Amino acid sequence: MFNVDIGSAVVKFFAEWKKAKRAHQWGRLLFSMAFSGTVSFYGVAGAARIAGQPEVIADGAGMVSVAVFLLSLFVRSDLTKGMTISIPSEIAGKMHKEGQTTIHRE
Repeated sequence: MFNVDIGSAVVKFFAEWKKAKRAHQWGRLLFSMAFSGTVSFYGVAGAARIAGQPEVIADGAGMVSVAVFLLSLFVRSDLTKGMTISIPSEIAGKMHKEGQTTIHRE
């Protein structure tokens, strides 16, 4: 006898599709964080070096810019709602100056 259970097949299909969609969203978030962080670091550190700043100062400025970009992407993502994070007050102050102060989310 041949038995076809269409209902469970549809439920299984949508469950797998939802998992794949979520994995795709995480992949996009991680890629955007990596790309934005790289561009931010090289842009800020390179500009500081061209302006004659010492290497340590230029790299530090690049690192701060990366931290701000990564934090803003992380906080804005729907995937990270409800996660607890800890950030330095310097980064929070910089985000506040740029008008990005959505830190607590539910």
